[in-house]
Amino acid sequence: MSDSFDEQFDNMTASLGNLSNASDDILTYKEEKSNLKNESIIFETADEDLNTDESHLIDQIYYSLENDDFVKAESLIIEAQKKDIRNDKLYLSIIMLDMRVSNLEMLGECLEFYQYSQNSNNYKRAFKFCDKELQNTLNSYVNNSYCKNLYRTAKSLMTESQKEFNTLQLEEAIKLFREIDGYKDSTTLYEQSSALLTDWENKEVTYEKVLSSKDKWKNLTLTNLLNIKKETTELKHYKDSDQLLNELAPILKLKQKQEDDYLYDRKTKKYFCGFLVITFIIGLCLIITGAEWVKDSPIIPIFTFLSFFGIIITLFDLIKSWMWHSITSK
Repeated sequence: MSDSFDEQFDNMTASLGNLSNASDDILTYKEEKSNLKNESIIFETADEDLNTDESHLIDQIYYSLENDDFVKAESLIIEAQKKDIRNDKLYLSIIMLDMRVSNLEMLGECLEFYQYSQNSNNYKRAFKFCDKELQNTLNSYVNNSYCKNLYRTAKSLMTESQKEFNTLQLEEAIKLFREIDGYKDSTTLYEQSSALLTDWENKEVTYEKVLSSKDKWKNLTLTNLLNIKKETTELKHYKDSDQLLNELAPILKLKQKQEDDYLYDRKTKKYFCGFLVITFIIGLCLIITGAEWVKDSPIIPIFTFLSFFGIIITLFDLIKSWMWHSITSK
């Protein structure tokens, strides 16, 4: 009986020992779990502190950029890179520093931004980290920079082409204006430059025609020279048309004088021939009537004969000069 009681007492003691060990295990687990939880809280707090530091550093960078303090902004960016901070704002600030602008919107006004976007790794990284909306914004800035570059180049080509009537430069300007159609007044400038090119092409045909006849000017008639003068005047300062007009002027003046001399000589001879005809008719009438004083004097017959002879010579001279003028006027 006592042995059975002792055995039961030992079993109960062993059970109590097991419960004590289980309780100790439970307490140990709770302590470990509590420690893990505390560690997790510490890590989360550290992450929050790091994000706060990043945000503050980025704000400092942008503040420096806005105040055009690019030296300080550069040092802060280097500090951020050492901390291995990677986000769109940092890379955008690097772009702004590279382009020396104080705000993002100014990138679209930078002529160099298009070229920068094509060659810069900083731009490619920033574009990669940006969301879709910011990517579209950057694309618009790049496009604006591209258009601005082409617009300035096209205007410069258009201006330069007019100094020496360079059609190749003007054609290139027209091509660029067409490519950026809609940007500022590029559409109007495209129409103006196209009309100017057409005008030049028409003038070039006339100019070549005038220039090819230059060696023959001295042998041309007054009418032809006057036509050349008219065509050259219509060129309106195209290339060296003003110089051609100056060279044509003395030749035209000489031809005009020759024409005036011919007309004056012809007019004089006509009057003289008319006078001789009248004299001849009067003398002939006197001879036919047979007046006494005419019969007694040989003057009237001689004078009548000379008048007739003068008429023949004058008419011959008029015909000869007219034929010569007609030949040389062709």
